[in-house]
Amino acid sequence: MNLSSLQDDQLRLEPENLLRRIANIIRRSLEIEEILSATAAEVREFLATDRVKIYKFHPDGSGQVIAESIRDRTLPSLLGLNFPADDIPQSSRQLFIEARVRSIVDVNTRQLGQSLLRDPESGLLVCENIRYRPVDPCHIEYLTAMGVKSSLAVPIFDRDQLWGLLVSHNAQPRSFLEPELQVVQMVVDQLSVAIAQSILLASAREQATKQATINRVAVLLDSLDRIDLQAALEEIVPSLGGYGGRLYIDRQSSRGELPITNYQLPITNQSNIEVYTCGTQPVMPEQAKFNLMEQYSVWQERFQPGGEKAWAIADLYHVPGMRTLQPAFRATKIRGILIVPLCHSQQLLGYLSIFRHEIETETLWAGEFDSDGRQVQPRNSFEVWRESKKGQACEWTEAEIELAIALGSRLATAIGQYEMHQSLQALNANLDDRIQASAGELQLAAQQQQILYGVIAKIRESLDLDTIFTTTLRELRYCLNADRVAIFRFDKGGNFSRGEFIAENVLPTWPGILGVRISDRTLGEHAISYQKGQIQVLADIHNEGLGEYCIPLPAEYQVAAQIVVPLIKGYELWGLLCIHQCSSTRQWQANQVQFAAKIALALGVAIGQAELLELSQQQAIALQQAAEQQWALLEVVAKIRESLDLETVFQITTQEICKSLQADRVAVYRFNSNWGGEFIAEFVTPDWVKLVGEDIKTVVEDTYLQQTAGGRYRNNETHWVDDIYQANLSECHIAILEEFQAKAYAIAPIKVGQHLWGLLAAYQNSAPRHWEPEQIKFITQMGSQLGVAIKQSELLVQTRQQTADLRRAAERQRVLFEVVAKIRETLDLDAIFKVTAKEVRRSLNADRVAMFQFHPNSGYDSGVFLSEDVLPGFPVALEAPVYDHCFGEQYAIHYHQGRVQAVSDIYTAGLQDCHRDVLAHFQIRANLVVPLMKGGELWGLLCIHQCAFPRNWETEEIQFVKQIAAQLGVALQQAELLAISQQQADQISQTLRDLQDTQTQLIQTEKMSSLGQLVAGIAHEINNPVNFIHGNISYVREYAESLLNLLDLYQQHYPNPVEEIQDLADSVDINFIAEDLPKLVSSMTMGTDRIRQLVLSLRNFSRLDEAEMKPVNIHEGLESTLLILQPRLKAKSDSPNIQIIQEYGNLPLVECYAGQLNQVFMNVLSNAIDAVEQSAVNQETNYTPTIKLQTFVFKASAVICISDNGSGMPEAVKARIFDPFFTTKPVGKGTGLGLSISYQIVVDKHHGVFKCTSQPGQGTEFWIEIPIKAGN
Repeated sequence: MNLSSLQDDQLRLEPENLLRRIANIIRRSLEIEEILSATAAEVREFLATDRVKIYKFHPDGSGQVIAESIRDRTLPSLLGLNFPADDIPQSSRQLFIEARVRSIVDVNTRQLGQSLLRDPESGLLVCENIRYRPVDPCHIEYLTAMGVKSSLAVPIFDRDQLWGLLVSHNAQPRSFLEPELQVVQMVVDQLSVAIAQSILLASAREQATKQATINRVAVLLDSLDRIDLQAALEEIVPSLGGYGGRLYIDRQSSRGELPITNYQLPITNQSNIEVYTCGTQPVMPEQAKFNLMEQYSVWQERFQPGGEKAWAIADLYHVPGMRTLQPAFRATKIRGILIVPLCHSQQLLGYLSIFRHEIETETLWAGEFDSDGRQVQPRNSFEVWRESKKGQACEWTEAEIELAIALGSRLATAIGQYEMHQSLQALNANLDDRIQASAGELQLAAQQQQILYGVIAKIRESLDLDTIFTTTLRELRYCLNADRVAIFRFDKGGNFSRGEFIAENVLPTWPGILGVRISDRTLGEHAISYQKGQIQVLADIHNEGLGEYCIPLPAEYQVAAQIVVPLIKGYELWGLLCIHQCSSTRQWQANQVQFAAKIALALGVAIGQAELLELSQQQAIALQQAAEQQWALLEVVAKIRESLDLETVFQITTQEICKSLQADRVAVYRFNSNWGGEFIAEFVTPDWVKLVGEDIKTVVEDTYLQQTAGGRYRNNETHWVDDIYQANLSECHIAILEEFQAKAYAIAPIKVGQHLWGLLAAYQNSAPRHWEPEQIKFITQMGSQLGVAIKQSELLVQTRQQTADLRRAAERQRVLFEVVAKIRETLDLDAIFKVTAKEVRRSLNADRVAMFQFHPNSGYDSGVFLSEDVLPGFPVALEAPVYDHCFGEQYAIHYHQGRVQAVSDIYTAGLQDCHRDVLAHFQIRANLVVPLMKGGELWGLLCIHQCAFPRNWETEEIQFVKQIAAQLGVALQQAELLAISQQQADQISQTLRDLQDTQTQLIQTEKMSSLGQLVAGIAHEINNPVNFIHGNISYVREYAESLLNLLDLYQQHYPNPVEEIQDLADSVDINFIAEDLPKLVSSMTMGTDRIRQLVLSLRNFSRLDEAEMKPVNIHEGLESTLLILQPRLKAKSDSPNIQIIQEYGNLPLVECYAGQLNQVFMNVLSNAIDAVEQSAVNQETNYTPTIKLQTFVFKASAVICISDNGSGMPEAVKARIFDPFFTTKPVGKGTGLGLSISYQIVVDKHHGVFKCTSQPGQGTEFWIEIPIKAGN
């Protein structure tokens, strides 16, 4: 091997080694700063430039150099320096985002080179060569002042957000080649992966810290006898980055008898107020109106019902509402305030306020600049400029606000429960002071107080709600001498309109209501009244009515009088305490109502405590699981960084997830090109069927995923189902899951960059399962990490292919020169095209290469393939006409601008359906299309097709085809002397759309006409043989009677026939025949009568012999229609017989089109039958479906009214029933044309009236009015 060949091999291996080293750096470290610094050094070494820096953008558009590598101090360091937003203007940042542009500047030649990865308009891959243009003089001055002669900038993205730039500077002129750009781009892609990992890790750490803070505060508040609010405040303040804080509590507000309906705290005396402080506090001036800042109106006005959960003030001196309080803060360094209202059970208990000091900031800028943003000249120095600012406000972050709201909720719940507990203790302690009644009342009050005390004691002894409910209801019913006491619980998520009786105590003589469910929207409408504490007291339900807020119990439960008290748990209405008197009406005493209210208050505390305990236990479990999941996540991340072997990564990941989630199966599913796919890795616990193995290959063709190209998972959505049989899944979906033995699942997308690669699925096979939010987040993070691992593996494969790509590029250049030489040998376009197509197809190893010419004046919508070279076995496209309006509308303008379309798979490229269908017609799976320009006009396209499978087009291949297209453009301009102009036919698509409705209606009308002809024909064909049979039955009866009489005479005169006759008589049972034959003839007569009646009805319905307008008996048409619809009127499994009421008036003959009018009757009656059938299914009580037909004369018209007692229609539906194609029936059950055509028949053809009257729940009536004489 000679020295030159050895050097070439070293050059080819250098990019591969660079990428391998950077991948190892990312795998070894979890600290992003270390990764960025090492990457900058590696890239600078690879490019042999003087400086490589990594620049991160700030939200305001400015940025900072956060990593840097410099060679021998040839250029000054910029590490840690900030640059203003104007240095990289918004237009440049937008170009980085839209086109992923790589920017090169050569100061000596004053040229700006740009290499685009994407079309900024369509977003498609373009892979263009570096294009140069003159650079802005200000940019030249800027780089010159920095000491830079050449620069390269490559954008870095975090998902789709512009994160920063990788910038290379050189103090001497230097050019950058396309292969170097490709290597740097792959490095940047790996950096994007590392940045995503770093953000994910930081999020996990932040979440763990937040949960730990909440748990520490919860421990301090977890007691009913004593809550340490001071210690809790001291824990909260530093966790939120505060220098001081205060906890303001109004005791009177929390002890009020009536619920407070807004969030305003009353201004009360100081004895009702408690204030806890920590750290720096405001100092109220002596002349202040109030002593406490929370008493000012700004607090009361800010926190209204349903308002903000927190008020984050970064700078209190910039908030107009805080103007009256600013003097209290001037003596302090407090600048920011975070205020959280403490609300419990619809009451505002107080406020939690956190104070933050003003801060001093020092920003290191790269050179001094004018901060007003009106710089008109570039800076001439980049020496460090220290900008110091005092008294700056510090913004509250979203994470801090969310943590403050969570901590405030814990404080409010603890204070509210503590106050409730203290109130109940006070009620017991002050019993003697509040009894001012007779001896009997005193005894009753003592008994009530004893029961109340017992309930409170039971609540303190036990958190078992069943035990508490049983004891409380028994004692309450006994004390009030009621017939029934029950607890009604509202369903979660039911808008308070439905619920169930979950506990009761009832006398044996009365029916129980335990387990009875109630669903009534009036409950939900009045829930707000219950939430305000409204108590319903009814002495006589039958005379006073059920009441506005009553639970609508059926009469069978015999409630005569009742008390209904709301059960409030925390902030929300939980249920109702119901006290029933069934034996008679009852005047409830005020002390009885108050006692029931106190019991309800105590039960509300018990419910809140029980759910709080359950929540605490769940949170403890969730915290432990979250910690285990975070360790599992970190372990998987570490394994991913240690190995690029995907099989190993998949094995470790599925095993760790299955262990952490305690699932039965965790599997990795990979999509193929048609969005079907297969399971390629899994970890499954014993006793369950395997989906992956040496001889096991589980392929799943999910039609939903195929039709939607990945469905919801394309949008980074994680989907989970607790019970596959309760999630309204399709039958085919359930069938697939049953093959996996799954009863619950959670599935997260695996995305490689922006491409949906596959799915990560966790299955629970043993039973349904509720997935917790932290578990969903965990599996989502794992899916992201798998995407990172796959991306790293793909980058390594790409690097190894780079060497082979460079070799192919040299060979391609040789082919290009040969093709160009052959093109220039002749001006015969046919010969040029044939030679070019053949050579290009062989060079690219494609399935087809073709030259396509647009038809003149077609708007680029149509054309023809003039020449092609195609591999045998694939369809020939030569001279095949192509029409694709999508091309002219969506793509032509881009080709006219010289853009190239490189599609690796037409089914995943987001192409328009019509354009994709045209490509699929020629079995095209991937294509590379380059415009053929003749002068300044788009003449045609050079098309490279891959038909057998998808194909990723390499940048070198695209450049090669572009060069071929440029040479063909020269040949076209030289050889084509005359342009053939041809007028394209006018577009008819709009006309077709305009005629669509009319055409469909005509088709429907024609169908009905054909149906009428068919019915009439069938009736005619049946009529003749039926008449023949009917006419001969009388002769059959006569002949049979004669024969039977003759046989009887034979038996009388010859009682002893010969043996052969006797044997035959015995075998045929002659006595039975004599008895049954007359009955058989009578049945045949009845059958033919029925057939003749049906035939007559069919003929009357079709009325083909009366196509012209003639006098007709309307009643015959109605009767014929009813007879035809008779089968639909009979009872079915889910509905009873439909009752028909006919109230016919004395109608004269009416001049009309009988057949068309019968069609109207058929449509209206069919709709009426549908309506009453649906109502029969929905009705819970006895319901008799009824259709009523009325006829009478009104003025000079005959009126036919057809009404039903179905569910009726809302106004919005009734307004559209005569519109074409409007239907409320399911797909496939109606065309929406029946009533529209009926309207045309009545109104347009008969000049009559067709109207509808309907209200929801009151049925529907159609009024058909036909003039008796035509022309009236």
